[in-house]
Amino acid sequence: MLLLEIFNMGLIIFLYLIFVAIISLISFISLVFQIINTGIRLKDVSCGLILGTVLYFLILLTYISLDKVYVLSPYFVFPFFMIIMPYVFGLFLVLIKLKFKNITHPIILNYCVCFSSGFILFFPKYTFHIIDLFNLSKCY
Repeated sequence: MLLLEIFNMGLIIFLYLIFVAIISLISFISLVFQIINTGIRLKDVSCGLILGTVLYFLILLTYISLDKVYVLSPYFVFPFFMIIMPYVFGLFLVLIKLKFKNITHPIILNYCVCFSSGFILFFPKYTFHIIDLFNLSKCY
């Protein structure tokens, strides 16, 4: 029975990470089209990178301050706060832009999602394996 529960949780994590990968891919394609139309502005790139870095360090400080951490929580927390939330906020801004024409396009959030996706993909030791990195006590 325990093996079945582990398999089910692994399947949920797998599907969740596939969903996050699809969001990252959509954001990357949208960013490429925005760059083709408007060009690369250093201000947007730096703001997106700073936003992604701030989100990462806020999550990191939260994990360091906790006594016990659920073993599978990094697989949900990092993608949710670093990829899904900026993407959803960007979609919200696009919907507001359709109603109010003076709001700028959320290209900074696309940069943030792309940088965060790359960071999570290329440095899993600092995201998904954060519990082992800081020797936090695990809760199952």
